[in-house]
Amino acid sequence: MQRHGATEEEIEFLREHRVELNAMTAPVFVAFLEEKLSQHAQKVVPDKSVIEAHARRVREQLQAEQRCKQILETIHAEATTAELPRDLVAQVKKLLKKERTLSWDQAVARVLGKKDSSKL
Repeated sequence: MQRHGATEEEIEFLREHRVELNAMTAPVFVAFLEEKLSQHAQKVVPDKSVIEAHARRVREQLQAEQRCKQILETIHAEATTAELPRDLVAQVKKLLKKERTLSWDQAVARVLGKKDSSKL
């Protein structure tokens, strides 16, 4: 026990007082654990280099999110006004007859040129 940091007082206590954790009810055990954790647990704050590296990742993610939002707004606007094939429905029906395992939305993607329509 000393190898793991127990003091002489703690070792002596454990020699004389056996504690059966499984004898406690669940609420008592949880309260016991919470009490011990509040006494001994500490927040871990990494060193400066780790915090700075994480801050740069967070900043990168925020920038990517903002830029992607702008790009997606443009793409959405373009898709809303994009010209679709006049015979889109006919092409979808024809493809569904040919490839019976496709869903209609996979067929639309395939007609519009998406190679792998299984990832919709």
